[in-house]
Amino acid sequence: MSSSMTRYKIELENRSENEKHITESERRTQAVADVDAIVAGGGTAGVVASLAAARTGASTLLIEEQGCLGGTLTAGILSSFAVFNDTEKQVIKGIGSEIVDRLREAGAAIGDIEKDLWIFYDTEAAKYILDEMVMQERNLKVFLKTLVVDAIVEHRKMKGLIIESKSGRQAVLGKVIVDATGDADVAAAAGAPYVKGRTTDGFTMPVSMIARIGNVDTKRLRDYYEKHPARIHQSKPGFDRRRVPGLMIVGLENELAGPSQRGELSAEIEELRHEFIGLGTTVRSGEVVLNVTGPPKVDATNIENVTRGLMVGRKRLCETVECLRKYVPGFESCYILCTASMLGVRETRRIIGEYVLTKDDILSGK
Repeated sequence: MSSSMTRYKIELENRSENEKHITESERRTQAVADVDAIVAGGGTAGVVASLAAARTGASTLLIEEQGCLGGTLTAGILSSFAVFNDTEKQVIKGIGSEIVDRLREAGAAIGDIEKDLWIFYDTEAAKYILDEMVMQERNLKVFLKTLVVDAIVEHRKMKGLIIESKSGRQAVLGKVIVDATGDADVAAAAGAPYVKGRTTDGFTMPVSMIARIGNVDTKRLRDYYEKHPARIHQSKPGFDRRRVPGLMIVGLENELAGPSQRGELSAEIEELRHEFIGLGTTVRSGEVVLNVTGPPKVDATNIENVTRGLMVGRKRLCETVECLRKYVPGFESCYILCTASMLGVRETRRIIGEYVLTKDDILSGK
């Protein structure tokens, strides 16, 4: 205890007694791994990167802050993903396609990978399947519930990472470091150049929160939408030729128009009605996934913003479920099964690499 008490020194800034800085003395940190490749972030990109590295024979370490692999795919309970085809044939294969195949074999996914816009899948099954895939690789080691807190850089070259977990503060060394954090945490810590948000004001795309809703009469819901067509996900060229293996609704503007005119909606739901509320059936009977936009101006690299996003997001989910019970047929007896343990983050830092992908690159299929 005495050694830890003398490791830090609190200093007051001369300009303000309210601003304090902690001076941390030098300390020795144990290196617990020295591998060929370290992958920081165990979302879908990180899992695929680590599997690809391990299968070449490289000793690989995968580090993930959540208690499961998959990121938005699992902890974010997204429950659907796209797109593997050009509406006529499958054009994306590899490890991503292998994950879909394993989900389908387990009876945990529906959708035609060659034709459908979406694959619907069970998030709990996805956790197990990703675990199984990484545990089968003898060259791959995984640390869950582990934060990457700093980059080890020597002579302008990445050498490893500093991590924190229940085991304390440790170091891991690697010949190649892959930043799959989604927020470019490793790149930023190493001093790599990046941009964040719009060039005009720095605002990032909005965050979302997702919940699984149970006890939904999906037959009644389908009948309702057959009589009252909603804003289906067909707004982009080519999307109208793709099928959806279930019900996918984007927006509740028309559905809540009557209650809005009668002044029955809260200010929050009125705002959401014009922004984004998404509904989608799942592979489970009587279950729907609800996706709502979180509070505005959330910087997901700022912990106070993240906390606000999570709390306000859950509040918005609960209020939206109340509206669904009142105004949308099929939801009368529904309830929230679970909410995501992480925010759905669309944008934070973007690394400025050797080449920066542009909007035209995407739209032209370059």
